[in-house]
This record gives sequence, C-alpha cells and structure tokens, in this order.
Amino acid sequence: MTVLEDGSLQTALRVKNTGSKQFAFTCALHTYFTVGHISGASVKGLKGCTYEDGLQPPGSPAVTEEDDAVRFEGEVDRVYGTTNSLLTIHDDTNSREVNIHKNNFPDAVVWNPWIEKTKSLADMPDEDYQKFVCVEVGAIRQPVSVQCSSEKSQKHSI
Repeated sequence: MTVLEDGSLQTALRVKNTGSKQFAFTCALHTYFTVGHISGASVKGLKGCTYEDGLQPPGSPAVTEEDDAVRFEGEVDRVYGTTNSLLTIHDDTNSREVNIHKNNFPDAVVWNPWIEKTKSLADMPDEDYQKFVCVEVGAIRQPVSVQCSSEKSQKHSI
C-alpha cells in the first residue's frame, strides 16, 4: 500500500510463482469502508453488471443490476463480474464520496451483514453493520494464471 501525494491510497497485489508448475488463483481485497450510517450509504457504478447473490441458494441464476446505486435496506452479499473500472461509495450522512479505481481487477464484491448475521459474528459488535460497507475488488469469477519461474513471465500484477 502507498499513500499518494493527493492523499489517496493505492493498493497493489503482486503474485510470483517460484514453483515449477503454472498455477491459478482467485482473490479479493477485503476492504471495509466506514460510513456515517448504512441507511445513507450506496455504491454506484454497478448498473448493468451481473451478480451472484450470496443470499440465494447455490446455483441460482445470475441477476443483472438494474438500479443506479446499490442501497442497503437489509443484508447484501453479491459478487459482481466484469464491473466498471470506477466504483463510488456515496456516504450521504458524512456528505462524502469514496472512489475505487479497480485497475486490473475485473470483479467486485458488495457486502453488509445487516442485523441478524452481525449478531452471529464473534468479532463484530451487534450494531456495527450500521457503520460500514464492504466493497472488495478482485479476480473472483475467472482465476488468474501465473507461469512458473522458469517460463518467460514469472510475475502477475493485478
């Protein structure tokens, strides 16, 4: 991670294969963003993207996001594939925006556990779901392949 001169935070993931065989991996940068109150938070930049809804039974068909912004009125657990390169968290309570530039990460996760799930999380106070939104960038749907060190390309940056 690097804090840039403009005050923004830059995060990079570099994977190097030191083995003798190619391997594939998936990943997500698990980031929680503080908001004034979850009722005033939304995530923009996902309209038209398809997602798997973690609240539905496994194997349920993907859904297309129809709203301009994902709002939180209950638990949200979604994996969006091939999203826009810019996602924006709107925090109306604090009158601010957080821009997330995804660069080489194709996918994104949007999550908030809401009331009941938060109560089941041992490491989270019961009311804390009101204070954050999780927006993770990653390579989730399509694994990334990394060649072995003896091959031409040995590093992969996303």
